[in-house]
Amino acid sequence: MSKKILFIISTSDFYEYYNSLNIAVSLSACNKKVYAFYTGYACNFLTNNWKNFDKKKLNLRIEKLNMIKYYELLELCIQSGIKFSICNTAKDFLEIKDSEILKSIKNEKVSMYTIINEHKDSQIIFI
Repeated sequence: MSKKILFIISTSDFYEYYNSLNIAVSLSACNKKVYAFYTGYACNFLTNNWKNFDKKKLNLRIEKLNMIKYYELLELCIQSGIKFSICNTAKDFLEIKDSEILKSIKNEKVSMYTIINEHKDSQIIFI
């Protein structure tokens, strides 16, 4: 089994997205090399105004239940070595500017073809 895992994150649901980060950081802790590729509406969760896209206000519930906060989870992902990249086409379609991306994210902008081609021998998880 491959030690590399590519997460293709496309969901617009904040809780599904939040869970994908939990899974990714857990896999990273198990010595897997994890890449998170954002496409579709999931790109919005890497912007400064991400709360506007949490339509069900699930982040408030997560915080109320004393679960790890979104920013803390992102930081944990970064510290664990998870690499983030955003689909150029989705970013352009959603009109997301580089200046709107969270400062903590070292974004590598690539195309869907490029990322899949680079990870054709990796395990791929689509969320």
